[in-house]
Amino acid sequence: MTTLKEQLESHVAQYDHWATRRRYGPDGHNNRSLWVLACMDERLPVDEALGIHVDTPAGGGDAHCFRNAGGIVTDDAIRSAMLTCNFFGTKEIVIVQHTQCGMLSANAADLEAVEMVAPTQATVLITGDTGVGKEVSPALYTP
Repeated sequence: MTTLKEQLESHVAQYDHWATRRRYGPDGHNNRSLWVLACMDERLPVDEALGIHVDTPAGGGDAHCFRNAGGIVTDDAIRSAMLTCNFFGTKEIVIVQHTQCGMLSANAADLEAVEMVAPTQATVLITGDTGVGKEVSPALYTP
């Protein structure tokens, strides 16, 4: 028969195990303690570019990967970086951007034009400093 002290110690150890698992996922924190901010462009293969395996929803990768349009350091990106550093053991941050990014050619006027013609069948051609022209169908756009 186990003593009350042994039962309590076992209970605390199990609680600590599950608290860690809830915090870091089943495999612990990411293998390289790395957080990556990258452009959401699917042509940018973060895994290949950095030679790592980013986290899946189940965890177990080399890095947490945060993607947004342009790989821009936004308030949300900073909040996410602070969380991963303070709660998930992240020690390094890498920012990955790329040339001819469509985000860099879009500006507020372009986005307003898309919103303005959204109820119509018209399309908007977005041009910019990068020289990349993109035709946007506002019918697919939902603000």
